[in-house]
Amino acid sequence: RRAHWRGFLMAETGLPQEATPVDMGPGNPWQHPPSFYCPISQQCMHDPVVLSDGHSYERRHIERWLKQRSTSPVTRANLLKKDVYPNHALRNAIEEYFQQVFSVHRRAIRESIGEPGGGHFLGSNAPLLRTIDALMQSSLLVNADLSVERVLKHIMQEAKALVGAEVASAFLVDHVRGELFSTVNSTGSEIRIPLNVGIAGHVAATGEQVIIYDTYSDAHFDRSVDKKTGFTTRNMMCVPLSVRNQGVLGVVQLINKTTSGVLQSDDSPKHAAAPTSAEEGNDRHYQSFTTEDLHFLQVFASQAANAIVHSGALERQQHQHQQQLPPSQRPPGAMAWDTPPASNPSSPKCEQMSLLRKQCWDRFQAQEDVPSCAAEDSTASRGSSGDLTRAVGAWKDEDTKDMERSASTCECKHLHNKPLPRRAQDTVTIERVRSSFELEVLSEAVKSWEFSALDFAEITGNQPLCRLFAFLCESFDVAGRMGLDSKKVLCFVGELERGYPDSNAYHTRAHAASVLHSMHALLELGGLAQLSHLNDAECTFEETRLACWIAAAVHDYDHLGLTNDFLVRTHHERAVFYNDQHVNEQHHAAQAFALMKRADCNFLEGALSSSAFRRLRALTIDLVVATDMADHGRIVKSFSGLLDAREPVGESGASAPFVPANSAEASQLLQVAMKTADLGHLSMNWSTHLRWVDRLEREFFEQGDMETALEIPVSFLMDRTKPGPSQTQVGFYDYVVFPLLLSLVRAAPDAEHVLRGATSNREHWKELEDAREEEAAKAKEEV
Repeated sequence: RRAHWRGFLMAETGLPQEATPVDMGPGNPWQHPPSFYCPISQQCMHDPVVLSDGHSYERRHIERWLKQRSTSPVTRANLLKKDVYPNHALRNAIEEYFQQVFSVHRRAIRESIGEPGGGHFLGSNAPLLRTIDALMQSSLLVNADLSVERVLKHIMQEAKALVGAEVASAFLVDHVRGELFSTVNSTGSEIRIPLNVGIAGHVAATGEQVIIYDTYSDAHFDRSVDKKTGFTTRNMMCVPLSVRNQGVLGVVQLINKTTSGVLQSDDSPKHAAAPTSAEEGNDRHYQSFTTEDLHFLQVFASQAANAIVHSGALERQQHQHQQQLPPSQRPPGAMAWDTPPASNPSSPKCEQMSLLRKQCWDRFQAQEDVPSCAAEDSTASRGSSGDLTRAVGAWKDEDTKDMERSASTCECKHLHNKPLPRRAQDTVTIERVRSSFELEVLSEAVKSWEFSALDFAEITGNQPLCRLFAFLCESFDVAGRMGLDSKKVLCFVGELERGYPDSNAYHTRAHAASVLHSMHALLELGGLAQLSHLNDAECTFEETRLACWIAAAVHDYDHLGLTNDFLVRTHHERAVFYNDQHVNEQHHAAQAFALMKRADCNFLEGALSSSAFRRLRALTIDLVVATDMADHGRIVKSFSGLLDAREPVGESGASAPFVPANSAEASQLLQVAMKTADLGHLSMNWSTHLRWVDRLEREFFEQGDMETALEIPVSFLMDRTKPGPSQTQVGFYDYVVFPLLLSLVRAAPDAEHVLRGATSNREHWKELEDAREEEAAKAKEEV
């Protein structure tokens, strides 16, 4: 009832439903006094006023309410007076309260860093991370009903005070104008720069986090702002504001390190500043930012970006800006369904649907990457079940704990925080820092079944595939053992990663990284590397493993977010080219090998003989094509029959591990492993699994919307008005997943972990399904 009433209030006041994130009301884990919240917006009040009903409201919300109605928003009783009066006592109490909250968090951070070893590595200090997160949540809560500018201002002031800097600034990406703009800076006015200019532009374009010890000696630095303002930028650090599936939203900067921050220590490095004029010498030394400062700002920026996006504030601001532009200047993502329907249901609506069909058709015919305007984990508009909505709400805290546990238990064995080699013309240029936290996540991932590619994408600036592939190559010394050109390996994987459209909800670079990790785990932890290797002098162990890695990395390359069936039914050029057979899979493999033919990406050139390359290529293609779900039943049945033909060898009639007799049988085993890796999230921890199901459902529903607009039958599970993947998981596990995993575990008993994980998740889905059926039965009885 409360949710229904709240929805009514939001509708009556014109506030969008997404304006109030579910975790920012009085019932959330970051509980604050209920009297601080406006009954209409459920956000913390900034200008509280008292109405004649005795309740306090945020001024702008109650004034909007009273323009349309003469009843109390809380009691719904008629009001004798519609006058409002400032509640100065409440406003002062709110301000004092949050000042105390911030003070407590700052003191906790100082104490945590002040402990022995406390400031050596922020990523593994779980209490410190939780404290920073608490500070962020409080900061965003108190500013939740304000603009993005106000929120960022407050956040950057906190970062400046805690790290110690003269200036804190934040830039957001304006995709419409191709610029970075900032209203959070030292000038007090708006600054706009081209997207590819300056340090901020470099970070926005590459997603890197950087420390610059001497800005005037760096080729990327743009002095124009300093010349206009008279300010001297000595040193700085800059990190991207990035979130899952949305790429870089902007960048945040701290400029000129000071001694006032809580991270300051006596042994902080000092660097000489470059002279800013001919008369000025170069004998002055200043405090410089450290990698610990960078890690701190990275955590701050990551939390801030996610919280801002989840609050819907950035999305609302972008939408409002787009609606102010002429239709011809609006970005491709602002499609017809973003526009409110016309009140007249006749001709305008028909014209709108006609436009929608044309835009949908143009989108997939031109193979455009249409950026998503929705928040990554938003459930407001995808039409999925309430079960999934409730379940998804639980993943954030669980995943945070998982990441903290990972960071606190794994051991760092490699040093990756060294600067990369610089070009000769770069004197004191950008230090590229691989986060210690990233390194620990990778170190733990190579020896674990669990890996959250979505979280990893966030901490790597949306480069999960390239970073994971490079780490695996380094960990197993693939380049040294096989004589590969490591630069070309990185070039190939980097280009490959960029070929995964960010517009897709599910088939993304994070999915490719997840499948790559699952394939690695099956090979190394599940024992398939030994089982699938033949005693064949011509086929080396390294070749087989590399083929599996490549197949996992490329298996959804250049995916349109559309199924094979859709492409065939609409006579897409890809379907025509591949004769309607394994359309997506054939395209992924073909385009990947075409990329590999480029001189700067052909890392296998000179490392393999022609026959070895043909074997690797054939196995890679077989594994990629095996991911076509249309052949799922045939592959599982064929492999199960192969296992049935083997006589029990172990004790009590148990089957021994499967040993392939020839290359065809080895390929079959690896195809089953590849299919298992492609569905790997089904065996992961519940929270990670839920996020992937959410993404799959959104991508399915997007295709269903397109099919509806094109007036063709909507595919199974893709009609948002009917049950989608989130309501059909039990059957999917029973009839698709378990036959596959049971055959895999029969062949490779050491891979039983994936079966246990899938069984656990299936039980969770069954509980949700039973609860849904019980609810329906009760409702039926009441009727």
